[in-house]
Formats: sequence, structure tokens, C-alpha cells
Amino acid sequence: MSGILNPTNPVIGPFFHTGLRISESVGLTINDIEFSRIKIHVKYQLQRKRKNQTDLHLFKVN
Repeated sequence: MSGILNPTNPVIGPFFHTGLRISESVGLTINDIEFSRIKIHVKYQLQRKRKNQTDLHLFKVN
């Protein structure tokens, strides 16, 4: 596999092993990743509202 979605790509590759959806991965910031504890906190996801419009939504946690 070649291109940006190649699992060996050092930027994209780690997300292939986390189980995150693409919209969740796009919503991550560096502050959502705890490198010392090897944890990712998913707080936001990118959602398409209309054809050319996107919105960042906060996850609801019960």
C-alpha cells in the first residue's frame, strides 16, 4: 500500500492500531495524547454538516 494511508507512514500508522475512527483521529490534538501512559483521550470528532461544511463536536460522556 502506498500513499498517505499507508500503515507504515509514521504519522498515520499508529491510528491503524488504535481502533479510532477517522473522524475521531482528525479531532485529536497533542494534548489528547498521554505519551507517558500510552493513552489517547478522544474528546472531539469531526463531522460533516453539509457538502462543504464540517464541524468539530464534543463527545457526550454519561
